[in-house]
Amino acid sequence: MITLTQFHYFLVAANEQNFTKAAKRLYISQQSLSMHIQSVEKELGTKLFYRTVPLKLTPSGKIFQKYARSIVYSYQEMCREINDVNNHQEGMFPFGISHSCGEVLLPLLLPDLQKEFPLVDFRVVADAYEFLPKKLIRGEVELIIEQLPFGDERITEIPLCRDHLCLLVSEGFLRRNFGENTSEILEKLYDTGRIIPEISGSPFLLNSPGNPIRTKIETVLQLEKAEPACRIAVDNTAALLNLCAEDGGIAFCPQCFLQTVSGDRTPSNVFVVPLKYAEATYTLGLGYRKDAYFSQIAAGIEKRVRGYLEIFR
Repeated sequence: MITLTQFHYFLVAANEQNFTKAAKRLYISQQSLSMHIQSVEKELGTKLFYRTVPLKLTPSGKIFQKYARSIVYSYQEMCREINDVNNHQEGMFPFGISHSCGEVLLPLLLPDLQKEFPLVDFRVVADAYEFLPKKLIRGEVELIIEQLPFGDERITEIPLCRDHLCLLVSEGFLRRNFGENTSEILEKLYDTGRIIPEISGSPFLLNSPGNPIRTKIETVLQLEKAEPACRIAVDNTAALLNLCAEDGGIAFCPQCFLQTVSGDRTPSNVFVVPLKYAEATYTLGLGYRKDAYFSQIAAGIEKRVRGYLEIFR
């Protein structure tokens, strides 16, 4: 009979596409992992992997992967629900969060979670926005925190906070590009809350294509028929903020990122202009699978993140 451990080993090997890497991740020898996979293949009477580099699933392996995910996920859900009934939270709890959200929330969230759930091993999966829903559906994480919507009807969405994007520009950048007209340009930016024609051709510092913030900014640029030069494209909001402070160009940032419990994190030489476009607002939320049990741990994460976001606002 195939054991739960063997289902788990198979899934890790399929994910890593390499027996050596999978064995290291599982803290077992490659020989032991190979023996477990061979035992499963013998019981099923079929090969699950093509022994290529990288490993590839056979047609039977793809079928086995689908059911293995369901079995392991159901077992984990059962354990989590039983633990809640007995008020005994333990084990591993993986959750996903975007890089930008993680920069703001994780330094606050993780210490609080460790105090509230000392027996739980929290595993953070930081990834790009477009990959998080896929990881949730595959059962790689229990919940995700990112900008709504997630675009998958299999995911329950919990709105946490409305936020808006801000335009950031340094004093040095304005003076270098507009000279004696700097004050006039800055006043116009604050009055309109828009990407005014005077700056539409300036160098911009943007997130990478596909990032939800980048997508919203591109929508705004289309409304204004602006075609700025994209000097930098990177999915690290802190890096963009630092480049902006060094007079590198005009950047955009969620309001919540600029706030911490200890106060404003905006560099003193950077002006923050809240954008007044409807397209520049969004909802930050939490998502979990509709067929999943929403555990006390998940509820604890929701409560704490909602509280932090209220402080930031």
